[in-house]
Amino acid sequence: MSTAGKGNRKLKAKCFCGSVHFMLDVSPSHLPLHVHLCHCSYCHYRLGAPCVFHFKAPKDAALRYIAPSSTAKVSRYTPLEASGAGVLLERGCHIFDESLSEDGRLAPSSSIFEDQSDAVFQIKRHIYSHSAKDGGPASCMSPNINSRLIEDWNHPKEGQPDAKIVESRQEHHADGTKRLRVQCHCGGVSFTFTRPTADMVADTEHFAKSVSPVDPAKWRATWDVCSDCRLVNGTHVVGWTYIPRILCDPPIARDLKIGTLRVYASSPDVQRSFCTTCGATVFFTHADRCPSDEKQIVNVATGLLRAPEGTMAEDWLTWKSSLSHPDNGRRFDTGFFDALAAGMRTWTTQRYGRELDFIIPRKRYM
Repeated sequence: MSTAGKGNRKLKAKCFCGSVHFMLDVSPSHLPLHVHLCHCSYCHYRLGAPCVFHFKAPKDAALRYIAPSSTAKVSRYTPLEASGAGVLLERGCHIFDESLSEDGRLAPSSSIFEDQSDAVFQIKRHIYSHSAKDGGPASCMSPNINSRLIEDWNHPKEGQPDAKIVESRQEHHADGTKRLRVQCHCGGVSFTFTRPTADMVADTEHFAKSVSPVDPAKWRATWDVCSDCRLVNGTHVVGWTYIPRILCDPPIARDLKIGTLRVYASSPDVQRSFCTTCGATVFFTHADRCPSDEKQIVNVATGLLRAPEGTMAEDWLTWKSSLSHPDNGRRFDTGFFDALAAGMRTWTTQRYGRELDFIIPRKRYM
């Protein structure tokens, strides 16, 4: 990347904790920068989010870390020959993809940049939505953002590595009950959970608030556009489902430590976790939702679900029509928020016959 030039726009980017903080110096001639939402299996399994929000940094753009931030804070995950991912070492925030075949050209996450105005960033297209099998969020967004039609592009040649569809099989416990696999891209975190039990459905004071209000065999799920999640994950949106920890196999302790997972407190009484190898977000939990070891409920990132039917895991989940933390999402990127909010109202009405806005209390069941 080149040195900074006079008259250029200085675009600031920063993760939640501030360990990664940099300025991208861009010529006005390159603006607006074109953003794509990639739904391929590589992206959602390494993030835990449904997709990644990327733009290609211009070759003559200059990236400068703002002290005390530096490249030392970014770890690399490079499972593919053509590219690697830059992930915040301490927290798992997705920072950028780095081309290993185009002179190190970066594709940063637009989600961590402060200025999301249409003059700076414009979402132009979805890519590889077929990899999600059911389309993922591309299937439940309005096709227009700020009156622009958003392209849905898929590779014309099936079988390409970056367009690969990962086929998941239905898993069963020894007693024959169905289980759903949760696994990050590198496989360092992997476990399963079951459907709601009859006792949990009957527990209206606690567990039942995580169970679908229209199907007792499914769990609740929502798209969350809160600012904290965006800056922790490095994506505009994350999907959550709400699972009693005691249903996980292999058993997971109250501290949530399993495999390559690292757990940290993002705020008082809040714990988040991510894979230390590929960076995938896995869990969120609050102390309020853990009245005892046996009753802890955890948010599980839906981007890691290995449902045979696709990333929306419709055989297991009932999705909320409205988005969680709408004020945060609308304030950050109004165009994207409006498209996803409108699309979800249509998507849920088509499936459930009406808009489904069940309540998920802010702390205990958020």
